[in-house]
Amino acid sequence: MNVYTKKNKKSSSRHVPYALCHVQKQGFSLVEVIVAVALFGLVVSIAAGGFITALRTQKQTAGLLLANSSVSLVLEQVAREIRTASDFCLESVVDHVDCTPVYTDPTQELEFVNAKGHHIIYSLNDVAGVLERTEDDGDHKAITPNNIKIRDFKVFLAGHVSKTAETADARATEGDGLAPRVTILISASTKIGGRAQESAIRLQATISARNLDG
Repeated sequence: MNVYTKKNKKSSSRHVPYALCHVQKQGFSLVEVIVAVALFGLVVSIAAGGFITALRTQKQTAGLLLANSSVSLVLEQVAREIRTASDFCLESVVDHVDCTPVYTDPTQELEFVNAKGHHIIYSLNDVAGVLERTEDDGDHKAITPNNIKIRDFKVFLAGHVSKTAETADARATEGDGLAPRVTILISASTKIGGRAQESAIRLQATISARNLDG
């Protein structure tokens, strides 16, 4: 027969399981901390690399758009002057008389007489990386902005007549009988921090003159 007393009740209410009394509070080991830090650093480096690549791509894209816009404006300026010009030539010669037509080999210089009667030369300055315009043998003036580097400038000329012939019939015979047509190939890139980008845009334009040579 069990005798239930207040003393038994009091002692039974304070009874705590043995397992709970010996539970130890454990933290992270040094190895676990090192692994966690290494994984965190790897994730951050990958994310940072992707972010930097995205910024670089965005900057290059903006640069190409800027180069395309600037070069397009320059080509339009040159095209407007070519349409009303005459006496086209691909080489700078004395007195601008003996100019032999060149059809296959392009040059980096185009000269002609514009609608106002001025002798105009468009040429590439390789050192400065700019396209220059010269009027009546005056100073060379850059027509491309400083933040744009012109990498290449080639000019093809067709529809040219000989300037060395004495008569109009002789000039027409020695020429090709076609209206002057100028094809311009230009390659450009933007400058960032004074250095040109590796990627470049390439544009081509073919302009027919309204006036016939000869």
